[in-house]
Amino acid sequence: MKRTHTFFYNACFALNCLLLFLILFESRIVLPTLLQVVGRMHPMMLHFPVVMVIVSLLWELFAASKNWDSKELVGDIFLLASAVTSVFTALAGLFLSREAGYDAGLLAGHKWGGLALSLLTLFLFTCRHWLRNQSHALKVFGFAGFFLLLFTAHQGANLTHGAGFLSEPLVAAATPEPVLLEDAQVFPHLVQPILETRCVQCHNEKKKKGDLLMTSYAALLQGGKSGALWDSLAADGGLLLKRIHLPLTEKKHMPPQGRPQLTEEEMAILVQWIRKGAPNEQQVITLQENDTLRQLAAAQFKTAESEEYHFDAADAEIIAKLNTNYCLVQPIAEGSAALSVSFFSPSQFKPSMLKGLLAIKEQMVSLNLNGIPVTDAELDVVGQMKALRKLNLGFTKVTGTGLSQLKDLKELRQLTLSGTSASGAVAALLPHLPKLKKVALWQTKMEPAQLARFATEFPKLYIEKGYSGDSVTIRLNPPVVDNKETVIRDAVDLNLRHVVKGAEIRYTLDGSDPDSLLSPVFTGNVKVDRSMVVKAKAFKPGWISSAVVEKHFFRAGIKPDSIRLLTPPDPQYKAVGGAALADAKKGDLNFRSGLWLGYKDKPMMAIIFLSKPQKVSAISLSTLVDVNSYIMPAYKVTAWGGKKAGALKLLTSFKPKQPGQGSGGTLAGIDLPFEPQEMAILKLVVEPVPVLPGWHPGKGQRGWFFVDEVFIN
Repeated sequence: MKRTHTFFYNACFALNCLLLFLILFESRIVLPTLLQVVGRMHPMMLHFPVVMVIVSLLWELFAASKNWDSKELVGDIFLLASAVTSVFTALAGLFLSREAGYDAGLLAGHKWGGLALSLLTLFLFTCRHWLRNQSHALKVFGFAGFFLLLFTAHQGANLTHGAGFLSEPLVAAATPEPVLLEDAQVFPHLVQPILETRCVQCHNEKKKKGDLLMTSYAALLQGGKSGALWDSLAADGGLLLKRIHLPLTEKKHMPPQGRPQLTEEEMAILVQWIRKGAPNEQQVITLQENDTLRQLAAAQFKTAESEEYHFDAADAEIIAKLNTNYCLVQPIAEGSAALSVSFFSPSQFKPSMLKGLLAIKEQMVSLNLNGIPVTDAELDVVGQMKALRKLNLGFTKVTGTGLSQLKDLKELRQLTLSGTSASGAVAALLPHLPKLKKVALWQTKMEPAQLARFATEFPKLYIEKGYSGDSVTIRLNPPVVDNKETVIRDAVDLNLRHVVKGAEIRYTLDGSDPDSLLSPVFTGNVKVDRSMVVKAKAFKPGWISSAVVEKHFFRAGIKPDSIRLLTPPDPQYKAVGGAALADAKKGDLNFRSGLWLGYKDKPMMAIIFLSKPQKVSAISLSTLVDVNSYIMPAYKVTAWGGKKAGALKLLTSFKPKQPGQGSGGTLAGIDLPFEPQEMAILKLVVEPVPVLPGWHPGKGQRGWFFVDEVFIN
């Protein structure tokens, strides 16, 4: 035992000398690859000295008064283990610190704390006999070691998880003030919260992985070691979107495997944000109501109508009295105290009706007077309804002279003055409405120059000015393929239609793009009777032709008895094994749906058994192509067949065309026709792309191959 102690003590002493030397001259260190691997073991190794230091200190402090024969031997083992594990962990940490992305201040504290702890544990073992005879000194050094351990571990936690990680649960989290949809801005309220929960932990001022800081919009614009984060003009949207759409097992997938992943909604928000040019302070309500990003935002933010209100409900009898055939008073939502009021029938309107609403002015948050002959004189009554969030004065007789009477509507978010004579008086009113986010001014007497000046003076206010499209040539929507089923057993009619009357639909069945000259016009008498790619495009004089719509049909003629996979798919994308290739369940563009088999590092090899020998003339594969996610068409597909397993003959071999740069995601089919012949067993070998092309961000890596169905005809 003494010889073992001596060996480890001498090794520990030598390693501490090496550690001190390396720290003093670390700027000149060039690490070989093997030591980089040792450095990355630091997060695993650090648990040993933490435990051993605490155990050894507790043993020395509380076993000193015990009359145990072996207490010194056990104490020696604990102290020596603490010293050895501490120096090994400190060395590994020093090697890891040579990688980029760590805050220099935090790193220095953690590094010197680790060195001090390693030297202290060596000192405690060296002077253990003296310390055991000096109980006061033992306690001083013991508690010093304990607090040094806490300090070093805390600095390490801050390096890994961000500043304040250890104390974060003790600090009361500030509850952010709820944001209404009318107040929400695209980046601060919609995008930045996603980055803070998914990205900032590794890309902050203290820990800047990849030299990328993601704590602010300005920092995002700077990009990182790999360049700019986005390119709104590129088909793939740039680096950020590429990384988040990579398969989870890819090294460059973000967030890294093991970290909380983006939800589908969060990914959609980032995609739509970048496609719109990655705006910063743009108001969400300035987006069109059918815009995808606005619809995603609407699911997250409450509107003025759905805002939580803290006033008492109005008397039910008063509400019933105010409700007439020409005035509707109702809660904005079931159980809400907030009220919405709408007027109908201009000929029946009387100013006294407005005055009657003052009985519910504390609860009225929306007032719709559109088309009602309200004049400037009645605005004095409206100005007393201080709880209003939405006010519609569109196409009333308001001229603008009475708008100043609305200046006390401090809660107003939306104001509609369209179709009125309002002009210059609007500019004087707007500064008095601090929460106003949207004002509609189309078909007013305001000149374009005035509206432009408004936009300059009130940059955060969305001004709805209407739309004039007299000189705009509009692009047709793509045709609609009404066939819901893509897997057919018998011939079916092809159903194409277009929403624009008079639009001409031209189509192809051979995979080529339709044109306006040679492609046949769809008249409704087309049959889908085999595996084929249908492409259609719409044309109309005076319009820009539509984009091409594409749909792949698969003929499921012969149902396999069973399918056995000779090579298993990647564990992340294994669906239900070979049975997935014959269950008639088609996948979509989401490769994580659980319906796809994914292969990358080895070919897909499958044996297909038929229930009896049958004449076969074609095999079709339903596949996924998503270039941004490294999912490519097969590099090569080979098919064998025969009546017996030992007598299979080559049927066909085919290399699908590879996509070019900028290609998006699509569902694609691979058709393998061959001479008809009887067979009972088929064998498929599909080779994934071995090397991604030079233009691809993953150039040099292997591509993925994804398949969900195999059809025999």
